[in-house]
Amino acid sequence: YQRRVHGGAFVILVGGTPKLLVDIGLGVTQSCLKRCGHLPPVVYVSHNHTDHAGELPLVLSMETSQRRLLKVVAETGVMQRLLDHRLAEYHESIELSSRKLSDLASFVNAPEGQRVQLDEDLSLITHKAQHSERCFGFVLYYQSTAVLGYTGDSGCDGRFYQKLCVAPIVVVDARSEGSYDHASFDEVSGMRDMLAQDNAPPTFLITHYGCAVDQPVHHECLRVGERVRLLPTASPTPASAPPTFPAPHLGPAQRCALSTLSSLSNCKPAEGPPGLTIPSPVKAGVGKSFTKSPAKDSPRRRLSASLSTAPRKIYVFTNEDKGRAPLCFVLNSSVRTLDALKLKVSEHLNLKPIKGLCSMKGVVVKELQELAHNQELIALKHAGAPYDRHDLPRLARLPPRHS
Repeated sequence: YQRRVHGGAFVILVGGTPKLLVDIGLGVTQSCLKRCGHLPPVVYVSHNHTDHAGELPLVLSMETSQRRLLKVVAETGVMQRLLDHRLAEYHESIELSSRKLSDLASFVNAPEGQRVQLDEDLSLITHKAQHSERCFGFVLYYQSTAVLGYTGDSGCDGRFYQKLCVAPIVVVDARSEGSYDHASFDEVSGMRDMLAQDNAPPTFLITHYGCAVDQPVHHECLRVGERVRLLPTASPTPASAPPTFPAPHLGPAQRCALSTLSSLSNCKPAEGPPGLTIPSPVKAGVGKSFTKSPAKDSPRRRLSASLSTAPRKIYVFTNEDKGRAPLCFVLNSSVRTLDALKLKVSEHLNLKPIKGLCSMKGVVVKELQELAHNQELIALKHAGAPYDRHDLPRLARLPPRHS
């Protein structure tokens, strides 16, 4: 049971001192105390799911009993859910005493798109993720320089990823099989290939993938107790500017005092002692990917270029369950034909044998080139429920998606 718990928390250290804990799900506090000695003074909560906020009530109670007041930071809507639901156990006791909820912690709202100062050096800007629960990732700044992006829990959303890519390193939620709520390894690969067409992409570090046996083979990821040095760009990137990925040489004086990033998890590492530190292979090239970029005229590069005008992302509903959220599929180099797409859809939606794909208007898809970016489709099963335009999947009636 414990092996299946997915943890994605990590700590930001400045000059070796823990400054920021990102998410505080079950098991995170013990791991943080073991590796850092104490909790950082600032805790960021991406959303109100238990694996990201489960230990917040207990931690606030213990810290205040020792006369320490933590700073809890969350996007405004997320913060309201934390106060109303996650900390509901304190409401009655506070009403019966002269205390206030603010006696538990310093609660700081981080409105979407606005810079919020965490301490004298660190600040962040929140961005909305693609998740069933209200969830926000962020771009972290050291002084005026973007040093890290974080998706929180999110499906693959190109526009959201672009906002985070002002930083040279982005911590990405992904797992082997994707969904509307969580990106897949293949989708992250597709996004990296898309970004590589015009600029050197940032380094994607996969987290929330599960345990050591679940970690991706073809991606760099955060492992338990691992530390990664954050190397900022030499010149500040304005929050409103489009993503750029310069690669200057960084001398010691230019390197940010933000030195390490520690991954926390409920699982044990595959090898080595807990808390083993691994030096980052990124040294001079800011934003340089761990994986080698394809050659300029390689088949993979030509295929990526050919996909630049083709659909990159579609949402597929199953006609067998009208209330189920759609799965997002990125049409990257692994999906070259309609048959390949149908095979992938049948596996992920468990539609075997699959009859075909049709649009919301009931038009059967015959060629991959017919699909538009962000298009919604319905997957039909052989001998399954027939298409009925008066009984479409309920979530298909939501406003159109943008990415």
